[in-house]
Amino acid sequence: MEITSDPTTGYWWSIEKNHSNKLSVKDYFGEYTFGSNGLDGRGQGKQMFEIHCDDSCLEGERFSLHLILKRSWESTFIDEKYIEVVVPDGPSTQLLR
Repeated sequence: MEITSDPTTGYWWSIEKNHSNKLSVKDYFGEYTFGSNGLDGRGQGKQMFEIHCDDSCLEGERFSLHLILKRSWESTFIDEKYIEVVVPDGPSTQLLR
């Protein structure tokens, strides 16, 4: 799964709630490029989550993830997203955006 992000602001997406033990986040990384003016806070970034489902998942099964955007040192978030993940038939490398 891929989501836009700008780490120079201190804000970072995290998965707040995963309502199933069948899903796991196997990787969590980001990419960042400076904006055209070269200033921090104006860049273009993205975070990527590699989501895996265990062997008990069934094709077409749906799971909900709750993502929040916040600074690690703050208790409140500034944005949130609810993402529905649908299990494909067999291994998948599709990016959810």
